[in-house]
Amino acid sequence: MGKRGGWNKNDRSELIRRLYWEEGKTLREIGAVLGISFQRVHQLMQSYGIPRRKAKIWFCKVCGQPILKRGRRVFCSPECRKRYHWVLLVCDYCGRVFWRRRAQFRASNPKRGYTGKRFYCSRECYRRAWRPPARKNQCS
Repeated sequence: MGKRGGWNKNDRSELIRRLYWEEGKTLREIGAVLGISFQRVHQLMQSYGIPRRKAKIWFCKVCGQPILKRGRRVFCSPECRKRYHWVLLVCDYCGRVFWRRRAQFRASNPKRGYTGKRFYCSRECYRRAWRPPARKNQCS
C-alpha cells in the first residue's frame, strides 16, 4: 500500500496478475477484492499489460468442429442441427426408411408407458401391424 492507504502501482499489478492467472479469479471477483468495478479491473489490466485468458472454445455437438461465434449456437451449420434433431428410422411393418424428430423418438420410452421398440412410418402401418387377426366363424 502507498503512503495514504492507496495502492502502489507495482503492488496492485502483481496482485491483479496473481489473482487472475494463478488463482483463476474472474474480473468481477478481483473487483470485489479490490473494491472497484470489473470494468476498472479490465482497464488496469490493459494499462499494466496483463494479458487476458483465451475465451473457451465451443465445439459442434454433431461433428465436433469448433464454433467461432458462440452466442446460443451449439451447432456449426444448419445441416448439423438437422442431423441432431432428426433421427433416421425404419418402419417395422413395411420397411420404409423415414425421419422422426428426436423429441418424438425420446418420448417413446418405457418410463412414460411406451415400449419404444417399434416405430411405424404412418398410422396405416400402425393399424395394419396391430390389427387383430380375423376370427373364423365358430358357430357352424
